[in-house]
Amino acid sequence: MAAWALTAARVTKVKNLRLAIGWPGPIGTTGMDVIIDYGYRILGMETIRARTDPSNGPSQRVLQLRGPKNTGEIELAKPTRLGAGRAPLFRITREDLA
Repeated sequence: MAAWALTAARVTKVKNLRLAIGWPGPIGTTGMDVIIDYGYRILGMETIRARTDPSNGPSQRVLQLRGPKNTGEIELAKPTRLGAGRAPLFRITREDLA
């Protein structure tokens, strides 16, 4: 299952989007396109950050294919179901898509 937890910070508030897609292939990349479009066009976000479970390579590949770049790792508030305390962090801005 591919899963992304997306957050975007604004000056006055933080909005969270969460998406879980259980199908491989083009459904995952289409889902990522929809989330990015929704974040920018509907919510007015400037930056979208995404994290995945460190062991979920397919989710990381979908993120990389659709634009977000790996910017390092983040410390997780609670470990993943497999016990990881850190997760890869991806980021994309409006300018990246221009």
